[in-house]
Amino acid sequence: MLEEAEQKGGGVMRREQLTQKQALKVLHWCAGQLHLEAWGFQFYYQDDPPAEIENIAGGNLGKTIIKGYQRLAIIWVSPARCGNRKGSIEIICHEIVHVFMEDNGCENIGSNQEEHIAYTLAVVLTKAYLAGVKC
Repeated sequence: MLEEAEQKGGGVMRREQLTQKQALKVLHWCAGQLHLEAWGFQFYYQDDPPAEIENIAGGNLGKTIIKGYQRLAIIWVSPARCGNRKGSIEIICHEIVHVFMEDNGCENIGSNQEEHIAYTLAVVLTKAYLAGVKC
């Protein structure tokens, strides 16, 4: 189960993270729920952003670069910045929602409104994923 768990390691409490395999499962599940099967994804679930992802602000938990003409999304999510499994799931869903908005012609609505929509839908998708919803 993808519930938040805490482990003791070296006297320090830390929260369990998703594995790379689990993170990919979330990505594919979420993309499927939003009918993004025609898109390709380069997915980086690692603490440091890859070379393709530039201009990362200190507070960024993830970032997506969209190449709409190729229907390709380059997605980076930092497990360390997300803090725990649920946080990672939510940010993966959040980044996929950006792809969904691009796919549906909503890419020019303004960054504040786009972030609000991505956040709101990511919360719903995360709850559905954790509840085991099969749509």
